[in-house]
Amino acid sequence: QRKSRSSIPRHVATQFNIMIKLTVNGTDITKVVLDNLISITVTDERDGDVDQLHIEIANPNLEIALPAPKAKLNLWLQDDAGELVDMGIYHVDTSELSGPDLRINITARSADITDSLRVRREVSYKDTTLGDMLKQIASRNALDAVIGITLGAIAIDHFDQAGESDLSVIERLGKLYDAVAAVKAGRLLFKEAGTGKTASGKSLDPVMLELTGSENWRLRLEATSYTGVTGFWNDKFGAKRKEVSVGTDVNPLNIGGTFRSEWQCKNAVDARWKQLQRAQSFFSITLPSLNPYAVPDAPLQFSTNWPQEIKSQDLIITRIVHRINDGKHTSIEAELKTS
Repeated sequence: QRKSRSSIPRHVATQFNIMIKLTVNGTDITKVVLDNLISITVTDERDGDVDQLHIEIANPNLEIALPAPKAKLNLWLQDDAGELVDMGIYHVDTSELSGPDLRINITARSADITDSLRVRREVSYKDTTLGDMLKQIASRNALDAVIGITLGAIAIDHFDQAGESDLSVIERLGKLYDAVAAVKAGRLLFKEAGTGKTASGKSLDPVMLELTGSENWRLRLEATSYTGVTGFWNDKFGAKRKEVSVGTDVNPLNIGGTFRSEWQCKNAVDARWKQLQRAQSFFSITLPSLNPYAVPDAPLQFSTNWPQEIKSQDLIITRIVHRINDGKHTSIEAELKTS
């Protein structure tokens, strides 16, 4: 039985043999944090723009300085072998000191969403590729571009960024191309979703799951009533509204609105169809310990004692949450791999 928030012991690190390492702007504050730790939560989502970090610390003697917004936190979590694994750099969004019991709450994220990413721009991209377009966006925001080879080679005849921020364009392109589109650790990452591979095409290491000790796992199979996807685009030369479809026309899902070109419409239709296929299986599990090596889009593997219904699923991780509070756990969510 999980303890209520008020009953969580302040010295959870000692209580549950937890080891971390934490620095603020390069200064190691591990000892004072471990002595007063209440909880840590790290959330890594494939389809989100950034990873999230939340830390709650008791501060009864006011010996811990409240980190300033945009301060850099570097966190390491311990694996089962006792090794510390670097979880990356996070930038403080908010830090709060509350009473009467004097606690610090810190919320941070893995990308410093700079003002330049939020500036609304008027830019037209013509006769280019998706890769070059994304590299241009990355360059003006001082980011390294990490772009999937197949996606990067897609030709773009015309794309308008009309009063839209670079961050919004990145998110819109991700939905249009069914891509992982994120700003993390000084990089603009853009790669195909659900493939189990890195942007360069290298297979990600699978995460092996043992049935023994696993908590709260479930598999949900969900039928889709849609037999295909249909979208519409405006043929300005023929003055006609034309259709692009995938699957069959028995009961298609219609994408709202009208796209400006056939290629935009086709990409949106294909992306939505892939998403519908992947969503037919949903798997979630809470592990009895931390697994800091798990990453989004990595495939899952199951030990032999799992039910056949589980082992037969070809699953890809979509969300990971590492929690240290009344114990230490990694929770994983997954869906079907892109076929």
